[in-house]
Amino acid sequence: MKIRFFISSPNDFVELLQQQLEEAGHTVVYEGSDVDLIHILGAPTYRAKKIMGGARSRLIPVVWSPMRTVNKWMLHHATAVHVWGRHEQEHLQKLAKNTTVFLIKNPIVTNDITKRGLLAGIIQLYDNILKKHDTQIRSNIEERITKMGETEEVLHQVLFEFLYIRYLFQRHAIPVDALRNLRNIMTANNYNEDDMETLLKRLKLHDFIASLEKVIEEEASLTEGFEPVPALDNRLTKKIRKVIIKEDINNENPTT
Repeated sequence: MKIRFFISSPNDFVELLQQQLEEAGHTVVYEGSDVDLIHILGAPTYRAKKIMGGARSRLIPVVWSPMRTVNKWMLHHATAVHVWGRHEQEHLQKLAKNTTVFLIKNPIVTNDITKRGLLAGIIQLYDNILKKHDTQIRSNIEERITKMGETEEVLHQVLFEFLYIRYLFQRHAIPVDALRNLRNIMTANNYNEDDMETLLKRLKLHDFIASLEKVIEEEASLTEGFEPVPALDNRLTKKIRKVIIKEDINNENPTT
């Protein structure tokens, strides 16, 4: 898992959390948007709010650990909130009923939890958020296609994958395996390409898919005969190339 930390209130807890995550094989970074989630730790500064707003626009889930601070805007815009104490949890949950506030204690100030318990709790929190977030994204895509009145199964399936790849592009992180999966779906199913082109235009996806096809040709050996629209090699194609995540030779850590 790759987590971006933004620290507005440096303290021993942050150092401990990062140490525990990295020792467990996770990656902690301080810049970039090609991450699984963003964890803001500390006071609701202007910079913290800006990062949270930017993450929301790119559909990146955000955890906020307020560390005994309060800000209603941050509470309502965080994907989830993490606190150290029961009273803080109850207070913040009343202020933000639609945002789940999770209690995971700080082993530096209490013997109620160990360092291992902290790591387990945080990883469970991250996993829950990512699963819930992905489920919501997929649900939104399904709803968008359904509203168009498209009932043909294969078209529906291919459109879903196109829209999901578009979401990953917004996240600045498209795994190369997602392109291979899309190629398999495009080559294994028959559908009316004229109907697909019409749907892509209605969804304002035509230009994106044309550029994406060129990248799938390069990364997953898609051939022209299976492309619903002519592939393009343009500025957008270059942007897509930059956010493809490939595995290294030893399959250890993803690279971009």
